[in-house]
Amino acid sequence: MPLVLPAAPNVVRAKFDRVFAEAGLAPHIAAEVDVMAGSLSAVSAGIGGAILPKGDFSDLPGYGNLLTTLIVPPIQLTASVLWLRKARSRPRRPPCATC
Repeated sequence: MPLVLPAAPNVVRAKFDRVFAEAGLAPHIAAEVDVMAGSLSAVSAGIGGAILPKGDFSDLPGYGNLLTTLIVPPIQLTASVLWLRKARSRPRRPPCATC
């Protein structure tokens, strides 16, 4: 099956590449996209299938005709929340030595 995958470099793409390699498979990559909306559009246009972190797209307007099949065993990916740490009461350094 032709696939629409995230464009490398990408954490999700790196995980998919490892999963395919561990299974001894070489994916047929029909297109690479930067955002999930691009994957949905490519699948809707018939370019290929996509591996996405959602099991039901019927709640998205315009995508209710897409079929989904859960991957077994599931592909696990660690996720974390990233935010800006506030400086304590230290003065900020200038961005460069000449500033």
